[in-house]
Order: sequence, then structure tokens, then C-alpha cells
Amino acid sequence: MLMNQAGLLLLSVAPALTYPALLLAYNRRRKLKLADLQRLATSPKIKSSYAWAYGATSPEEVFRRTTSASAYIVPVALNMLTTTVFVAGFFYSSTDTGTVAAPLQALFARIAPVAVAGFAGSYLWSHYDLLRRFATFDLSPNALYLVWLRLVAGALAAPALSAALADNLRIPVAFAIGAFPLAWIQAALRAFARKRLEGSPDDQPCEAATLHCLQGATGPVIERLAEEGITSSQHVALADPLRLFLRTNLELTAILDLADQACLHLYVGEKLGALRAIGVRSAIEFAEVHDYLESKEPEELARGQELVALLTTTLGIDDSAVLKLVDSLYYDPQVSFIWELWGESFGTSRNEEDDEEAEAEEAPGAPLAA
Repeated sequence: MLMNQAGLLLLSVAPALTYPALLLAYNRRRKLKLADLQRLATSPKIKSSYAWAYGATSPEEVFRRTTSASAYIVPVALNMLTTTVFVAGFFYSSTDTGTVAAPLQALFARIAPVAVAGFAGSYLWSHYDLLRRFATFDLSPNALYLVWLRLVAGALAAPALSAALADNLRIPVAFAIGAFPLAWIQAALRAFARKRLEGSPDDQPCEAATLHCLQGATGPVIERLAEEGITSSQHVALADPLRLFLRTNLELTAILDLADQACLHLYVGEKLGALRAIGVRSAIEFAEVHDYLESKEPEELARGQELVALLTTTLGIDDSAVLKLVDSLYYDPQVSFIWELWGESFGTSRNEEDDEEAEAEEAPGAPLAA
């Protein structure tokens, strides 16, 4: 009995409809994050600090380029195409559709059941990942781009990685392989190839991972940052915190804290832990010594000198090196921008005089500026 071609096409397309459906549901949540960004971007200090650190590009422009609705169209289309083609191939290879689809049947009949199991596992677990990202407000275009690649990788890698197993285990293991992220599949395939190739190139020497040196950089956080190409404390220190806020599920305050610590880690390295013990855990806290040293109040000036002496002992460097580091952090554009974002989040400013002027302008009966 011939299966109706329209019904077969509908069955092939149906699994691919989950992608646009999920995107439509997520669009409303995405607009809430845009509203948070616009609230921050209205502050003249934030605009000025952002321009100093990143040039003329505005935070709104960053949003349009990274998480606007149009940025999702291409990855969703690729996922729909990949899913439809593979599901159609499965149905055409296992269903009597007549002579119309005979060439396709001959082609897809060669697809091993192990590859089908690998694709099915990738499809299921990639949807689990997408739904988890939806729930945590973290469905980025990049995450959708990786889905079609994960589907193809699961179908191709499953036969190779399960080849040495008994026949009754290959399909279950192939399905389970789809549950692993792309990075694991890549590592497994590289290990598989190295065992069979002689003279494979050795890994190039590289800097050791440093994200773990930052407080709050747990395993899931490190994995999420790695998806954005951030794999070291230097990357965090130099990244645009607003871009990370838009593209990840991390709270802005958590991003600012990681970046603040990372800026200091660039200079002090493993001594960051020793600084925490004396109450200095971030670049801003280190740079605040500058305000003490510039104060006209004798008590604050004396406090600044005490801090310089304490930092000198803790870091094992002389006073001039500590003062140089204080100035470097105080006038660093990235640190200044993080400082302003902290102030916007908690209603304070880097410059207390600016806060006093702002309060005077907002006070009832305050004279209008000329």
C-alpha cells in the first residue's frame, strides 16, 4: 500500500516545526532583556563610559547585532532544513512510496540504523538543551546555530564511535552519544583518530586555564562562557559585559563581579587569593586606593597610605609598583565602565561628587541649571 506523498511530507516537516515555535515563545522574553538594557543605556554616564571603552557603538546597536529577531532566522531555517531532510530520508528508506521517490529511497536506504539512532539522540537532547535555555532566559542565536551541527555530528560520529561494540549495544550507545555536547564528540573523535593514525601532531603548548581562579566561576558558568568564546580570565576582563548580559543567562551583577575580579587577576595572577584575605578581591576595590590618596581629608589620606603599605607587603613589591598599579586600574577604560555599571545597578556613582550634584538637581525646589 502506497503512502500518500503529502502525508509523508507532513510527517517529515512536523519535527522541524518545534524550532520556530520555540522562537516565537522566546521572543517575548527577549524583549524583557532589551528593556533592561535600554534602562541602563539611558544614563549619560553609562553612554560615556561605554564609548570610552568600546568606541562609538551603542549598547542598542550591540543588541541589534547579537540578539535581534533577525539574528535567529538563519539558524532556525538551517535546523528546520537539516531535520526535515534527515527525517524524510528515514521515512523514504523505510516506507514503500512508489516509483516517484525511488532514487531517494536508494540513497537513504544506505543510512545505517546506528546513524539514525545517533541523529535521534542528538535531536532529543538538543531540544532538552534548548528548553533549558528557554527556561533560564539564555536562548541565543549561537545556541541555535550549534543544533544543526550537533544533529549532523551525532549521525556521523555515532557509527564510528560505536564500531567496536557488540551489535546489540551499538544502537543504544549511538543514541546516548547524541546526549553529549559537540565539544565531547570532537574530543572523542580526535582520540579515536589518534589511535589509528601514526605520527599525529602533538597539542601545541598553551596557557593554562584561569577562569577557575575567579570566585563564582563554577563548572556550568565556565561551560556557558566557553560557548561565547571566553575561556580565560583575560577574555572575561576584556569582554563587553552588556554583550554577555544579552547573550547569556547570567545576571548583570554576576557578570560585573567576574569581570571586576578578572581585571585584577590580569595584573596579580595567583596572588589574587592573598588579596582577598585582606579585603581586596577586585580591580575596583584596588583602584579605590586612588581616591584615598587624592583626598584632602587627613584621615582618608592616612588610610590610603596604610593600604599602600599593606598591598606592598601582600604582593611583595615596592610602593612605586603598587601606586603604578593603582593608577593603571583607576584610569583603565574597562574598569571605569564596570564601575559605572555597578553604580547604576546600586544607585551609586564612581564619583561621590557626581552623586551629590545629581541629588541636588533632583531635590524639590533645586535651581535649574543655566
